[in-house]
Amino acid sequence: MPQEAQFSPLFGIDISDYDDDGYNDVIGVGNYYPTEVISGWYDAGKGVILKSDRKGGFISVPYSESGFKVEKDARALVSVVLNDSTKLWAATVNSGKLKSYIQKKHTPILEFGPSEVRAKIHYDNGDVATKEYYFGSGYLSQTSNAIQVHKSMQKVVFYDKEGNRREVVFNPKE
Repeated sequence: MPQEAQFSPLFGIDISDYDDDGYNDVIGVGNYYPTEVISGWYDAGKGVILKSDRKGGFISVPYSESGFKVEKDARALVSVVLNDSTKLWAATVNSGKLKSYIQKKHTPILEFGPSEVRAKIHYDNGDVATKEYYFGSGYLSQTSNAIQVHKSMQKVVFYDKEGNRREVVFNPKE
C-alpha cells in the first residue's frame, strides 16, 4: 500500500471504480483520537483515494487533485449511487459534521435484488471479478447495493444465498 494509506488507521473504506477505468480503486477515511495521553492522536490522515495501477497495486491521488478531504476523527464512509449515476460518499466525523463528496458519473447502474448477496462480473478480456454485498460493509458503514456498469463489462451474474442466479448481459456476441 502507498505510504499515504498508512499515515493513520482507516476505519471507513469503499472499494469502487473511482476513475471509470474498469479497475477497482480504494477510498478511505480514518484517524483515531481516543488514544492514551502518552501516544497522542493518530491524526495524520486527510482521507485517501488509492487508484489502481492495473497491476495489483495502488497509486495515491492527492486531495489537491481529487477534492476528497476528510480530516479529524473520521469513523465511517458509505457510498450511495443516486438514480442519475451520481456517486455520493458520506463520511462521519466523531463530534463533527457529516462530510460529503459528490462525483458525477455517466454510467448506468445495476442494483442487487433484495435477496442477492454476490455478483460475478465478466469482462470482455476474460477476467471475472466477484462483488459481495454485505449488510454492514465496514466499521459502522453500509454501502449502496449497486454496481456501476463499465463499457468493458460483458455480463453480471447475481446470486442469492440459495444459489439462484440472475444474469444481465451487456454486449451479446453475435
